[in-house]
Amino acid sequence: METLDKKSACSKCGHIALKTWDELTEDEKMVFSRFPEVMRLKISEKKMLEFCVRCCSVDAAPRSTFA
Repeated sequence: METLDKKSACSKCGHIALKTWDELTEDEKMVFSRFPEVMRLKISEKKMLEFCVRCCSVDAAPRSTFA
């Protein structure tokens, strides 16, 4: 069961299930790769983002609180 954590909700639509670059399907990656703000990023930079497949929003991934 997935924890409902506010910090992982989409900042635009509130959808809970944001995905990292590695969790996206090939089709979803193709869609997000066409966005100008994502197109210019390296793969390592894309992996630091979270993607909302509901409203096609791109958010910065929350920073880990682990030391």
